[in-house]
Amino acid sequence: MEIEGRNGTPASCTTPVAPGMKVRTVSDKLRKLRRGVMELYISDHPLDCLTCSANGNCELQDAAGEVGLREVRYGYEGENHLGAAVDASNPYFNYDPSKCIVCRAACGPARRCREPSP
Repeated sequence: MEIEGRNGTPASCTTPVAPGMKVRTVSDKLRKLRRGVMELYISDHPLDCLTCSANGNCELQDAAGEVGLREVRYGYEGENHLGAAVDASNPYFNYDPSKCIVCRAACGPARRCREPSP
């Protein structure tokens, strides 16, 4: 997002609301930024959408479509974690690091369950 009178593009999920704050969530600058971030995620993601069990029900595919991403400028040859081993030690889900974009959605609730309540 962009906040009138401030530099940068802070994350909306971590920016406290303040009285009189004027926020813009749609602009050419933000579209370009979102597309660039999505390109980076996709450049370090396996190209197996057609055979992936989440195909057609994938938040990453949806987000890439929303920003209009059709190709990646960065290539796929750089350092990545595509060959990392899948962790199948959890009885409820397998953790595939090649599919993780570090959003914390999968590990957040589990981590909170392990932390003691106040």
